[in-house]
Amino acid sequence: GALMAAGLRALCIAFGVGSVYDGDVLGDQQWAWLEQQLAEPSQVTVLVSSVQVLTSNSLVESWLHFPLALRRLLALLQLHPQHHLLIVSGDVHYAEVLGRGGVEMTSSGMTHTCATAWWGAACAPILRSFSAHRHEGDAGFYTGYNFGTLDLDWSAGPSAPKVTASIRDVNGTQVLKVAVQEDATAALQEAMAQLQRREQEGVKWGKVMAVLAVGAVGGCVFLRVLKAVWRSLLGKLASGGVVI
Repeated sequence: GALMAAGLRALCIAFGVGSVYDGDVLGDQQWAWLEQQLAEPSQVTVLVSSVQVLTSNSLVESWLHFPLALRRLLALLQLHPQHHLLIVSGDVHYAEVLGRGGVEMTSSGMTHTCATAWWGAACAPILRSFSAHRHEGDAGFYTGYNFGTLDLDWSAGPSAPKVTASIRDVNGTQVLKVAVQEDATAALQEAMAQLQRREQEGVKWGKVMAVLAVGAVGGCVFLRVLKAVWRSLLGKLASGGVVI
């Protein structure tokens, strides 16, 4: 069931199905609360999402499948620039660093990961095939058991914190690390540009699939008509109604 759902999600993204889907991740009151919080000044902002926000991996559940909501979130974060913005997410059963400079960190898999599933050998190759969003390419994910930590160093004063996000293995050893940037504007702009490119590609492939679908239906109708004419002709030949 999970693999079928992943396949359907991938096909929908690839062929532009739902590219204007107006489903939402948050309700109206949640959006209003979030904007109110972002409008308040802060030296460090941690935005927590149950599913990934900036991923290009269409196989997993994420904000990617809610394009209007993702666009709204990215626009909101740019409207209210945050100091040391870090998006924290989970759900996918592997750890990952996403976005330019590592603006999002995913920690998932304290009890099981994609590598421990029956299809575990395919996990890393699948992740390598979706790398457009990743901070450090193939070095930006970890498929073992993991947990995340967030370290804030205020030694330079309250206006200049040093924020470090890490992914650690079962022994507490650091396997992924990000020094959170003070300004995430470039990362958010790049994420918005990637979203727009995906939407354009989806529309293009959606048109191709529409043409193919119309052609397939037309071909089926033609074959049915041809079959009916052939049967009628054979019937007349059998009854002697046609002279050759």
